[in-house]
Amino acid sequence: MKHCPASARLTSLRLPTYSTQPRSALPPLFDSDNVYPFSIYPFDGALENDPQPRLQDHQSVEIENGLLRVTVLPSLGGRIYQIEDLTTGGLYLHENRCVRPTRVPPRWNFISLGIEHNFPYAHAATGNEPVGYELLTKGDAAGVAMGCREPQWGLCWRTEVWLHPGFRGVVVSTRCWNDTDTARDVQWWSNCAQPGGSDTEFVYPAEPYEAHIDGEGNGIWPMFNGIDLRWHRNYDRMVGVFLKPTVTDWFGIYHRAREWGLLHLADPAKLPGKKLWSFGNTGPTSDWSLTMTRDGDQNTEIQAGIPELQSESRHLPPGGDFSFVEMWIPIDQRGEFDDGRRPTFAGTATALGGIDEAPCRLPAQVPVSLWEELLAAHAAGDKSFLTNHAEQAAASWPPTSLPLNEALDWAAASGLESWMNARAVWFAAADKWDEALTSLEASLATHPGSFVALALQGLILWKIRKDATAGRGSLEAALEARFENSTACHLDALLKEQGDHAARQQLLTRWTDQADYRHGETEAEVLLDTGKPQACLDLLENREWTRHHCRHRRTKLWVAARQALGQETAPVPASLGEDPYVVGR
Repeated sequence: MKHCPASARLTSLRLPTYSTQPRSALPPLFDSDNVYPFSIYPFDGALENDPQPRLQDHQSVEIENGLLRVTVLPSLGGRIYQIEDLTTGGLYLHENRCVRPTRVPPRWNFISLGIEHNFPYAHAATGNEPVGYELLTKGDAAGVAMGCREPQWGLCWRTEVWLHPGFRGVVVSTRCWNDTDTARDVQWWSNCAQPGGSDTEFVYPAEPYEAHIDGEGNGIWPMFNGIDLRWHRNYDRMVGVFLKPTVTDWFGIYHRAREWGLLHLADPAKLPGKKLWSFGNTGPTSDWSLTMTRDGDQNTEIQAGIPELQSESRHLPPGGDFSFVEMWIPIDQRGEFDDGRRPTFAGTATALGGIDEAPCRLPAQVPVSLWEELLAAHAAGDKSFLTNHAEQAAASWPPTSLPLNEALDWAAASGLESWMNARAVWFAAADKWDEALTSLEASLATHPGSFVALALQGLILWKIRKDATAGRGSLEAALEARFENSTACHLDALLKEQGDHAARQQLLTRWTDQADYRHGETEAEVLLDTGKPQACLDLLENREWTRHHCRHRRTKLWVAARQALGQETAPVPASLGEDPYVVGR
């Protein structure tokens, strides 16, 4: 066995990359497409991908130890892109050679690419964002640290990916901490993308599980209602399985025809979660994973997490932190998973001479946001910064995780529209509604046609102050200033609340962008609400829809229309593009 010293170097990786179009020009404070119990502010959501990708260079780090090459992408959330055997050229993660987002919450831009780090909740909003990094060495071991202070809640994480000399496996040390004044309920999930096919075997310990299969189910791995869940060939629908309770330190996956797999090891007292996910090997949703690729291959996921279920959280108080170590070990023979041959987490850690936990320290090279630059400009009294960055301020939202109050007061005093609106948005994001409305009034006094100010004012008046009449006036004025699809969706919902279906129909005639799937959904809903259930069904069943996971507006409309006609409401047609994965129904 080679015992070469490990090394790490900064490089770049060129991949076909699909850019996404934002779902709204408004801050994501009243987003009807958000299926999470909290706002994803300050992150924008994605509406759809551009039709064709473009080649894009992504910052990457390559770590080698003579046995493996591990490629990490700080430019895409710090994910591990690939684990490659330097002797055979074998690749141990799903070989998805593109960045192609698909409609999975919270931001509707999930990509199946490598091992994704998710904090402070599953499918983290920072998953496709640049994060900090620094190269690491310790003795003959080498690696890279990634992490950031996420802008939503101001929580911090640091993940270190290491290769050790002579060890054919990847060691990942992670620490998450809360140095804010607010307690949070959080999760961590490491999502590992793998190929999916009839040859795939999920290799999990024989422990109790909870399954999301047609709602909920439970049992002892691997049997579910007579179906052997080990074999991906048996999956004819979306499947999510969580082991709970679990006391073992391992799980993995093996691809029989490919003759390789991956073993995961961790201390279950620190990283207990064991999950698998599939869109199905056959059935109406089995081709959903193809929307994440360019080569027409299926994918699955194996995941490790805190806590055991994705519906649960861990409490992280001010000053609190937690840490864990996990290992991803390539497997070439199925027998390597068997008792007696399978390594243990504790034994492997001992053989490596012990494993250091990640410190509570962000990496050295951390991206600096516009809003951190604003703090510096305010401290320096640099008013030229406000003029030079006014356009940039109009395209992003100030995070409540930063102490921006005085800096935004200073910026708004410039009288520039984008900075005045940013101040109002920041107050609204912090639920300071009186201050937000006062700031919006000031912005509109100077810029009476400001689309963002009018639209946000209308939403606050309607949603928070419960004044639908005033809110309607502001939203209608906003659409006069600029017709924007997400604002049209808001206004339609308000008009429906008022029962003004004639105004809804008139709004649809002004909404010229019929390629937006929300136009079709709104038209179908207006047809249903005006006593035309058959026309609603015809529209729903004869249109090509964008696919969405965990979003069911079309399904609900279809069911309601069928009920109005006295027709059966199952099965829901796959052509609606919405999955049947409804947990807890």
